[in-house]
Amino acid sequence: MASFVGQGSGKSKLQLQRLFDSESPLAEQLPTGLGFANARQVTFGSEIGGVGFPYHLEANGDLTILERDNYSLTVSLRFDRAGSSQVSELWFYIFVDGVQAGRSISYDFDKAGETHYLDFSTLRDIPSGTLIQVFIARDLNNSHNSGGLYRKNSSEPSLLNSAPCAQLRLDRFLNI
Repeated sequence: MASFVGQGSGKSKLQLQRLFDSESPLAEQLPTGLGFANARQVTFGSEIGGVGFPYHLEANGDLTILERDNYSLTVSLRFDRAGSSQVSELWFYIFVDGVQAGRSISYDFDKAGETHYLDFSTLRDIPSGTLIQVFIARDLNNSHNSGGLYRKNSSEPSLLNSAPCAQLRLDRFLNI
């Protein structure tokens, strides 16, 4: 568990406590087709947390906060497309308790073989019982049915680990 200690302008000190840093073992995560009805919920590996922990990350990608606290949440995605010369439009968004939170992020691919990375973070006081979900979709209008999240494996796995298609990190701030 990583930590960082800092001091603000007052007498209190904050410690950043790493709760987990989980990545998807999947080679790819793709929407099932065009349109938001065919979006895919992004997954981040095996189930972790639960009873006795301040969070519960399920294998289906659901993150439930079990203890109210100040959290830092970071989502990292590696996305790409293969085939076709038509434009593919990918959308990324987060739901909190079943409602979209923040803004959507979209990207248009006009050729195959483009790879991009997306990192988004938030610092929030998150109440107990909050459900957080991350989604990827392909737009229905004027979009080719291709593109998604893809893992990249190192050509020298003994020296470098792979670049996961999806990663989720949760930290919290503790007053010490």
